[in-house]
Amino acid sequence: MSSSIRIFAALLSTSVFAGCISDADDFTTSNFAAAVAVGTSSAEIANSTLTQRQTGSDVNSDGDGYAYETGVQNGEGFFARAGLIPGTSVSSLPRSGSARMSGHYEAARVTGIDLNNGRLTGFARTARGSMTLTADFDDHTLKGTSNNGILNVNGTFEGQTLEGDVVYSGIPGTLSGKIGGDEAIGIFNGKSESAIMAGGFIVAE
Repeated sequence: MSSSIRIFAALLSTSVFAGCISDADDFTTSNFAAAVAVGTSSAEIANSTLTQRQTGSDVNSDGDGYAYETGVQNGEGFFARAGLIPGTSVSSLPRSGSARMSGHYEAARVTGIDLNNGRLTGFARTARGSMTLTADFDDHTLKGTSNNGILNVNGTFEGQTLEGDVVYSGIPGTLSGKIGGDEAIGIFNGKSESAIMAGGFIVAE
């Protein structure tokens, strides 16, 4: 796990605090975004305009994968985004049974976000770890926790479309992705009152 880096965002004007916008939470955003492949072994969030970025990606040998980033959009605050590479595909699903899938996750987060006199500050960190998830094809669920306990996945799927919830380093988030009979590729993002995060995982049987 990398050490944290302090980053900051200068907001448009302190006059915004005269209204209802007065908390750091008002200047944090997490969402899904379009990703684009970079060569054959990496990816990035498309058309990003963030500064002080923490970025990452994971792409398998078939060219399927994801990208994520956190950073600063000056005048707007901190952002966290994750996206699948267009055309990412997985194997077909079985009618029943289960599978244990192992692999790695990657993620970035900004924590300790604080607002003081129009200056938004936080501590950015990236991480990578191993994990094992269990797919239940009868109940249509994908669940598990990373080996270091920092990421918890609680997913459901309809066909190959994966969705659900995650908790990463105590930050709640939303899960999206694809699942097949022997593999799953997921992306997630989320925020709390003083933190944002985004990341993804690739696991296979």
